[in-house]
Amino acid sequence: MSESILPQLVMIHEQLSLLPEISNSEPYHLAAYQPGDEAAWEAIIGESFQSAFSFEEFMKKDVEFRPERIIILWKGDQPVATASAWHQAKLGSDMGYLHMVGIMNAYAGQGLGQKITHAALIQMRNDGRVKSLLNTDDFRISAIKTYLRLGFVPKFTHESHEPRWKEIANQLQDPEMKRTIAASS
Repeated sequence: MSESILPQLVMIHEQLSLLPEISNSEPYHLAAYQPGDEAAWEAIIGESFQSAFSFEEFMKKDVEFRPERIIILWKGDQPVATASAWHQAKLGSDMGYLHMVGIMNAYAGQGLGQKITHAALIQMRNDGRVKSLLNTDDFRISAIKTYLRLGFVPKFTHESHEPRWKEIANQLQDPEMKRTIAASS
């Protein structure tokens, strides 16, 4: 089976209520999307995914668009990272969907991906969601580590998922993360 046709990996966070609150800490600040932030969002996502994305097409036209669901992390007036606390009706009213997470390359490896993801999860909880789901790719090891640290676990929704998660576990240096993946099978 070619990896290019394999479905994305799925992870679930079962208890958003367990997440601690999050606060701004200098020199960074979290803010919900405001009109005029489109270029900032497009810059972050474009650099993260190495492809152009239109805010209008990917976010604003979506029936689930709400400004407060799109969180941007700023350093002064520089956009650093973004994550969205989305909802998909097909998942039910208690399940949020972590959507369009990205960070500017210059800020990678500083724990800011975890901060922005945590902020999106808190927004989901504020929206009344109890759980969260996300899709990710096998090669996004840094992102997977972040998701595991925040309480996400693998969810097997395709026959290819178990062997792929075993391969990811082999790449991780953290024994606790390896145990979390192993316990999910």
